Amino acid sequence: MKYYQMMKSPKDLIKNYIEKCHVNDPMFIGKHDNRSKVGFEPIISDIILNEGERIPDFFSAGGMLSPRLIVSSRLKSFLEKCCESACIEFFPITLIQSKEKVEGYWITNFISFSDDSLDFDRTTFYVDTDTPIKNKYGVYVDRTRNTELRKFNNLSEFLKVKKEGWGNGVSVYPKRPFVKESEKRPILLFDKVPILGIIVSEDLKKEIEENGFQGIEFKPLEIPDEEWYGPNGLRKQFYK
Repeated sequence: MKYYQMMKSPKDLIKNYIEKCHVNDPMFIGKHDNRSKVGFEPIISDIILNEGERIPDFFSAGGMLSPRLIVSSRLKSFLEKCCESACIEFFPITLIQSKEKVEGYWITNFISFSDDSLDFDRTTFYVDTDTPIKNKYGVYVDRTRNTELRKFNNLSEFLKVKKEGWGNGVSVYPKRPFVKESEKRPILLFDKVPILGIIVSEDLKKEIEENGFQGIEFKPLEIPDEEWYGPNGLRKQFYK
């Protein structure tokens, strides 16, 4: 089955935030890792939106709330119905537009992941190696980067290289990720493999489009960002 990355429409939506606590407060949702269940009622900033903008069903929380997403109540209910087991927590968030509070929106927290669904036989990865450059005084002033394409046999091999490179200037991330052809789950989330956001099946993509949700674009998972965006990017063939 073909899979797509849910992307927010490129819209200048967020104006500012109203913080309700210090960013280092352990109860602040931005302080909590977006990869595990929240065991308490988190403190969540209000989001001030630009005036005159229609509020979509889906957009990025941004700021100190990153990398979480904001969804409408309608989209939340739709996503919850699609999953046999919960993979996303939702917490209510207040939006403010034209000095008026807007309810019925939720901020996400990912709690269950699907790294095992990645097809390592077809997926290619970038391996970036950064080498620092020092001046004559021994001060770091720049770096050089060497990038190579590589494949891994399985998740364990990928994680081994990722761990060995951590702290040594080596980063590993997918160029063209593919999901196993046997995979049937409608929603996939990734943790150990750096694939961001909500990944949906082609069937679920069609349902979301048919239901008229606003602010959502779909990028085929296997297409790199550099081929999708830009003046000659493939995105222009599907979205204005």
